[in-house]
Amino acid sequence: EPNGNYTDKEFYGDIKDAKCKLFVFFDNCFSGGMLDELKSIDKIFACSTCTEDGYGYDDGSAKNGAWTQCFLEDTLSKYNFFDVIAFDQFLNCIDDK
Repeated sequence: EPNGNYTDKEFYGDIKDAKCKLFVFFDNCFSGGMLDELKSIDKIFACSTCTEDGYGYDDGSAKNGAWTQCFLEDTLSKYNFFDVIAFDQFLNCIDDK
């Protein structure tokens, strides 16, 4: 019965048979708990702002959470990922890491 919560097991069930590469980025409190369910999926790159018991924080100077903002500024822009035209090229770069 839907209750407004989306659990790690529900998310896993929705994506486990994906035929494509997936990039999953969680920026919310307790989101690290989602990662354990995803380890068995071969074509996934997943990251989380915190552990399953941790907290995500907002960045008042941006329209994102602090983790998202750091990822955008310090990772993607540092390595010029904003110049990448296609998302599949971005996923290929992840495969190389």
